Amino acid sequence: MDKASAPKILEKMEKAVANQKLNWLVVEQCLICIKEEWMNKVKVLFTFTKAGGNRSEEDTKKLLQVFGASGEDKKALKFWMTGLSSQYKNHMRQTSKQI
Repeated sequence: MDKASAPKILEKMEKAVANQKLNWLVVEQCLICIKEEWMNKVKVLFTFTKAGGNRSEEDTKKLLQVFGASGEDKKALKFWMTGLSSQYKNHMRQTSKQI
């Protein structure tokens, strides 16, 4: 996969691992932070597109722009969305209906 089409999460992880100034404990914490950052984006995207009702593709594009996400990032976010637990998904669907 070339750099132009790589998701930003992969680029960030590669930078952290390749940085020889960082020891492995720092790299590990960096990777954890990157994962948490992207899981938060996944949760927002899920709530916006699935639990928050039907959204247009244009609305979703605008949200991805707020994230600073590209088309490849969208693919990664959607893939990670499949990893959300059923319990979390159901909770978010119920919560969004109450609002």
